[in-house]
Amino acid sequence: MHHVILDTNIYRNDPSRKKLDFQAFEKLAKFNLSLVIILIWVVTNLVSMMI
Repeated sequence: MHHVILDTNIYRNDPSRKKLDFQAFEKLAKFNLSLVIILIWVVTNLVSMMI
């Protein structure tokens, strides 16, 4: 199983999530081969960017 920690920079660089990195990660997630870790400061930063 892959452990992935996401940062807000990955969303800023590709907000539509169409690059191959996101597509590969999506396939891993569909087969439960990855665990996503999103830190609370990343969540609050994303929410503040959306407002």
